Amino acid sequence: MMISNDKVVFYENFLKSTVSKSLNKLQAHSKGLWGKMNAQDMVEHLEMAVTLTTILKNSPMQAPTPLQEKSRTGLIYGDEEMPRNVQNPAFRYGLPPHKYPDLETAREKLLEKIAMFFENYKDKPDFHSWTMFAGDLNYAENLAFHYKHFKHHLSQFDLL
Repeated sequence: MMISNDKVVFYENFLKSTVSKSLNKLQAHSKGLWGKMNAQDMVEHLEMAVTLTTILKNSPMQAPTPLQEKSRTGLIYGDEEMPRNVQNPAFRYGLPPHKYPDLETAREKLLEKIAMFFENYKDKPDFHSWTMFAGDLNYAENLAFHYKHFKHHLSQFDLL
């Protein structure tokens, strides 16, 4: 499957522009419409997801496992939104402690990681990252994932 150039441009604009505008509206006391995360939990969660996709591999992409293929179909290529209250297995024992002293620092770190994501892929079209849930993802697939993931969490806090 392929992601069209029009969608790539749309996803890039979303991450480069809409995300920072939306995060500027987020306050430390903002409550989610669903889920257990507070505002800083959500920002740090997104920062970790972006961080993982800045670790690039320059090796042949591996075919996804059947479970990874199922995740890719929904998360990367499907048009449906991520469901509310989806259970992330990484949080089965609770949310991790905050890495940063406050929401503002977490927000700054997230925006830095988004910039790093774009910089890392600049002039490296054959590079990709790896995730446990979807296997190897190229630049366009990572963009599609980030778009859906950010849209999900920004909507969770009524920021879109």
